[in-house]
Amino acid sequence: KAADKAKAEREAAEAEAARRKAEEKAKAIEGLSRRLAAFELSSHLAAVGGFCADNEVESLDDIVLVKEELQAALPADVGARVLHALLLSESELVAAAKPLADMKAGLASALDAAGKSASLSAAEAWCVQANVRSVAELKARAAELVSSLELKPVPAKKLLGALDKLSDELDVEPNVEARPPPPVASPSPTPEATAAECAPCDIFASYKQNDGSDALVMDMHFSLKPLEVWLDKMRGEERSEAGMVAGVGACRLFCAVISPSYFASAFCLLEMRTAVKLEKKIALCWNGAKFKVQEALGWIPDEFAHLKSAELIKLDEDHEYMQVGLAKLKKRL
Repeated sequence: KAADKAKAEREAAEAEAARRKAEEKAKAIEGLSRRLAAFELSSHLAAVGGFCADNEVESLDDIVLVKEELQAALPADVGARVLHALLLSESELVAAAKPLADMKAGLASALDAAGKSASLSAAEAWCVQANVRSVAELKARAAELVSSLELKPVPAKKLLGALDKLSDELDVEPNVEARPPPPVASPSPTPEATAAECAPCDIFASYKQNDGSDALVMDMHFSLKPLEVWLDKMRGEERSEAGMVAGVGACRLFCAVISPSYFASAFCLLEMRTAVKLEKKIALCWNGAKFKVQEALGWIPDEFAHLKSAELIKLDEDHEYMQVGLAKLKKRL
């Protein structure tokens, strides 16, 4: 009887362990699904899930250990985007997903105002294909969207008008065609911050989050290996003002991936002003897949006008085209 009881207890414990493991696996899959869906990457869930199963990845924390392998296992144009979605903290995920959610809500309301709600699925499909992920991008490419829907003149003009009014109805990013608001004041680097310890790095990557360049910067980070790139998402405790200043001080090259709101960000200005103060080599880059060089030049305020004397480096969301820009960036080291 004692042996039978021990056997029953052992089997019960094993069953409970199996149940918990199954629950953890289901939770992990749900987490993957939710994160990929937030960035419209659900079509890659099977590939990511298969990779995780093959490599015994049991949690999102494990992704960090095999991030290069995961990116290599996915198509070149989505690897960095998938990593970006999986490596964000919960708060960052919510913030990063907001522009897309606003865009979808705005698109639905604009189509409804034009009497073309039935075209919502087609319009959303076009946005996915065109990688339009914010109201600003939607407005900038409104004519392309309307053309793709093949609407009659009257509803087409109504839709264009409704899209043009979205910035008045939603809390969205500024229109990419517009110059960003005047730079806000940023704290000056302090001696204590400048003296903070930081391991030497080759390139400090400065960019404005949720402003059209997050996935591109992640691709740049992984593509530049074995060079050491300081990137906030990979820095843990160094993600503070003191850590930023120390990181700039420790780098050989300061790379600013500018975007519409870059120079309106206090943190970006802190990093840029620190680089100028420390007389670092500075390379200005921009997302050439979404913006024209004339737009990028227009974002640069007078305070940093002297940086226009050097060529702005075009980076691209296409992995192969990205290599051309990265080759130019490496020459600045």
